[in-house]
Amino acid sequence: MHTSHFSRTLLHAACVASAIFGLARVAHAEDIDIYNGAASGSSSNLVIVLDNAAASSANAAFTCGALSVKDPGTSFGFEQCGLYGALTGLENLLARNQAATPSITQLPLKLGLMYFPQDTSKNGGQFVLPVGKNGLSSGDLLPLNSTNIQAFKTRVAQLSLATDKGAGNLFSQTLQEGFAFYNGLTGLSGTRYGSDPAADSCASNFIVYLTLATNRNKPGGANDGQKSLANITGKPFVDVPMGSFKSPYSPYNSAKSQWKNDPADEWSTFMLKPTVGSTQYQPVKTYTIILYDGSNPDYEQLMDSTSRRGGSLPIFVRLGDTDGLTAAIDKIARQIMATNSVFAAPVLPVSTNTQGVYANQVYIGMFRPADGGLPRWMGNLKQYKFGLDETNPNDPQVYLGGAELLSGSAYQPKPVLSSAGTGFLDPSAVSFWTSKDTAKLPDSAGGFWLKATDTEEGVDGYDRADGHRVEKGGVGQQLRLSGLTNLSKRNVYTCTGSSCIQNAALSSMKFDTSNAANLGGVSTDTTRRNNI
Repeated sequence: MHTSHFSRTLLHAACVASAIFGLARVAHAEDIDIYNGAASGSSSNLVIVLDNAAASSANAAFTCGALSVKDPGTSFGFEQCGLYGALTGLENLLARNQAATPSITQLPLKLGLMYFPQDTSKNGGQFVLPVGKNGLSSGDLLPLNSTNIQAFKTRVAQLSLATDKGAGNLFSQTLQEGFAFYNGLTGLSGTRYGSDPAADSCASNFIVYLTLATNRNKPGGANDGQKSLANITGKPFVDVPMGSFKSPYSPYNSAKSQWKNDPADEWSTFMLKPTVGSTQYQPVKTYTIILYDGSNPDYEQLMDSTSRRGGSLPIFVRLGDTDGLTAAIDKIARQIMATNSVFAAPVLPVSTNTQGVYANQVYIGMFRPADGGLPRWMGNLKQYKFGLDETNPNDPQVYLGGAELLSGSAYQPKPVLSSAGTGFLDPSAVSFWTSKDTAKLPDSAGGFWLKATDTEEGVDGYDRADGHRVEKGGVGQQLRLSGLTNLSKRNVYTCTGSSCIQNAALSSMKFDTSNAANLGGVSTDTTRRNNI
């Protein structure tokens, strides 16, 4: 759906007003209760594009415990295994939230699957789920309830090179197809897509491309991709230089901008802020998951540029690492679901109101609103640091980084904010003061949060990575660890009896079992005294 600038402004105002009204309905109670209860919001839309071009039939060594793939030992089977594992992870996440209080019946995400057309005479992209047809819209994407996740898993399990191999790598054309889908336009495939339902007009739109950066892969269909972009912008296509690129992984080869004329990154740039004159289209953010073997740095360069210009950071996964691919898809899905603050916002968005800065160190105090928590919300203090992204030497960007370093860098920290643009911390982020030591308690027993993994939407019971979980890591973890060996480090003082006078020293009036009687306890009641 595309609208005039004025109509788009009204639509944006309506979305904001709806959110404010949702808060106003509960604000009549107490100020601290504004987050109580499970409110509903528009689910985000995500279309996954699978690389089924010729490179997908190349050999790839991997093991797949989640599924008996149709094409073992191939790159396509590797993609299939990783995607199936990610769907299983979403299924488990939903099950945990169904058992939680309050319960939810579906995740705040609607999902679709595309790949390149199998017919050499076809352009654009081809929908697999939902099945492509005229009139298809984002309202037809599958809401992630139990039934639809299982249907998605069933279709992914059926994928095979015999029935699903594409005729060529047409990614720039497929981006046009995805943009047309989200905006009710006609794709290069010839499919005429329908307008977005009004109920989903406030939803965010995303495309993630699982692509094989192997020696046989190269982009195709550049001319049609360029022409389609020029047609919608009304301006001649202009190739934007990608800049220098060196593969961040072994053997660290440098690219030579072989695919600089491919319009994939120009398309992702336009889709992020798609305004043409007075017409405002629905924006679409682009992710790329680059499955690499170190043999194709020029293709890595194109995919890296496409992701960065499309509003996200590229994710590199070594070819054959099925767990890594599953984790990458899961990471993006969680980032996108964080746009729904009720479901996956365990901390308020990072803002200047919660930050303290010294030199390049950033201290953030945070809390996690919780239904039924009343004023007893989880809180913590964490430290991060500033990093400098010099990918474009002419326009370096300052960003918020954590305790882990970027691969191949001796000093630049990994970004910690979600690249979905939500303002929330990334689930895989690691703050300073956050540790994991499996040789000592509590990590030797599975971590302090082992029993809370399901209810706290955690991956495991360890504090590291603390990510977007307020109560994990940071000062909170250090206080807990110090209390394991020396309780004297955490003293609570009170004021009891006749000693409670002006300027009295509280050091002799500890809040402990020795003064329980003064606080209303009965000296002979050991249990009550210790509880106090």
